[in-house]
Amino acid sequence: MNKPPVTKRQRECPLCGVAFSTTNPRGTYCEPCHHANCVICGSRFRRRFGARAIVQTCSTACRSKHAAKKRKRTLLECQHCGTLFSPKSGHLGIKFCGRDCRYKSMRKDASTTCANSRRLWKYKQWRKLVFHRDNYSCQKCGAISALHAHHIKPWSIYPHLAFEVCNGITLCSPCHKIEHGGLPMNKRGAKRIACDKCGGVITGRGKSKLCRPCSLKFSDASIKQRASILRNAAGRFSGSR
Repeated sequence: MNKPPVTKRQRECPLCGVAFSTTNPRGTYCEPCHHANCVICGSRFRRRFGARAIVQTCSTACRSKHAAKKRKRTLLECQHCGTLFSPKSGHLGIKFCGRDCRYKSMRKDASTTCANSRRLWKYKQWRKLVFHRDNYSCQKCGAISALHAHHIKPWSIYPHLAFEVCNGITLCSPCHKIEHGGLPMNKRGAKRIACDKCGGVITGRGKSKLCRPCSLKFSDASIKQRASILRNAAGRFSGSR
């Protein structure tokens, strides 16, 4: 069977406007226009002309990157460095442009009153020195467990005294709560027993007849230092009568 004769057609390329001859009945573009550089990676490829638009990328990966560039993005401002950045999809509540800005925001000046300042090494050292000075016991009731380092002058009002050891006092958790306006432990049903030695009120649930300060044994130097701290906390300094 004889093949049909090959017919060459003269056409004009719609991209470059050059006249060319082709044997393909559907050929619209000339051969040089079929070769182009990828707009993403820059590699040379033979492109296909789709029905919707002219292909400008060499692969599916480059086509996805090209579509992401053309997509409208939401810009947020970093709270640390102030630069504008586009977050990932579903992360519109992010506050920092990267991990470095996030960590740097946690290492702010220790004089600030943010909660992250209590994680600093300087605060931990101050807390340790206050405990060591007070013999690791509450200066109100003498408890030796659940200890907190309390600022005599508030951190929010006097930030320059935040890490002064003289501005700190050791308190247990119930006494610290009372110091900040909370309810004492004996409001929750604890028995009130008078101490046999000093006559103070015992708010514990045990069978001891002595309060915690009377039951503990301190050295003479610790007793003097503790009395001085209590006088300073109450506003009665050592020089005043």
